[in-house]
Amino acid sequence: EDKKVLLMGHSMGAMTTLRMALSLPSHVEKRIVLVDPALGIRPNQGKTAKAKKLKTRAFTNFFFNRILEPLGSYALRRAVGRPGFWKAGLQFVWGDSSRLTDTDVLRYQWPGITKGWEKGLLKFTRAQLMPMDVTDRDLLQQVLVLPNTTISVIFGSNDSIVKPAAIQTFFSPYKDKIKLVELEGLGHDPFEEDIDAFLSALETVLT
Repeated sequence: EDKKVLLMGHSMGAMTTLRMALSLPSHVEKRIVLVDPALGIRPNQGKTAKAKKLKTRAFTNFFFNRILEPLGSYALRRAVGRPGFWKAGLQFVWGDSSRLTDTDVLRYQWPGITKGWEKGLLKFTRAQLMPMDVTDRDLLQQVLVLPNTTISVIFGSNDSIVKPAAIQTFFSPYKDKIKLVELEGLGHDPFEEDIDAFLSALETVLT
C-alpha cells in the first residue's frame, strides 16, 4: 500500500527528523519540513574519527553526569519559579515580542509543574553535544538522495537563536533541491508567533 508521510522538525529537532527519514522504507513518499533548523551549528561537527569520538564521549559523559545534570537541574528548578522567567525568554525568542500573550507564556509554564521535566531537557541537550557518526551536512546529503523525498525549510527573518544568515548559508548549496521560505518579522517559533502566517507558508511548500 502506498503511503505518504509528513515529517516536521524544529530547531535541534531537525537532525532527528532527517534521521527518521533515513529509517523509513524507500518506497514511502516523504515530505520533510524543517522549521528554523539548527543544522551545522552544533559542536563536534566533522569529528567522526573513532578515537576522537570515544575521547569526546567519555568527557561529555563525565561532564554531564557529575557537573551539568546536578547543577543544571537545580538552576532550572529555581529559575522557572521566578516571575517573568518564561516571558523574558519568549520575548527574546519571538521576532515581535508585542505578539506575546499571557496564554502563550502559560503554555510554557505548565510543563514545568511535571516532576523531572528538567532532566528531560538536560538529556536532550546532552544528546546534541555528543559527537555524531556523520555531520549535519552529510546527514542532509544522505536524505537528499532518497527517492520520493522532498525537503523544505521555513524560518523567521528575526530568528535570534538560529540566525537567518546561518540557515541560508547552510542550505545555499542545495537551493535547486530545497525550497526555503522566510517569514518576515517572525522569530524562532513562527508556528506559535503567527499561526496563520506559518500555515500559509506550510501550504506553499506542500503544494
